[in-house]
Amino acid sequence: MHSLARARVPVLIGPNSTSKLASQLIAVMGAIDGAAFRFGSAAVWPVDQRNRALGITVPTLVLCGSDDRVTPPDLSEELARLIARARLELIPCTCHLPNLE
Repeated sequence: MHSLARARVPVLIGPNSTSKLASQLIAVMGAIDGAAFRFGSAAVWPVDQRNRALGITVPTLVLCGSDDRVTPPDLSEELARLIARARLELIPCTCHLPNLE
């Protein structure tokens, strides 16, 4: 998993992130059991949640890093359009983990 983590972390965080954050993420991702990662990935990637989003009726804030390459802003824009009372906020100069960046 460490080689996968080293390859994926640069996609998850932006160029303004610290090398300390990158190292921490590599360590955390590298410690994930490979079978568990494959199971989780197989469960998440093929799932289409658009119909469920249509059923959300509460005010919703959709957040997305402006430079997210995993879940690009256009997907978050679509999600915000599907939720009747949603508002989209792009977090500038961040990627997939803006809460850490």
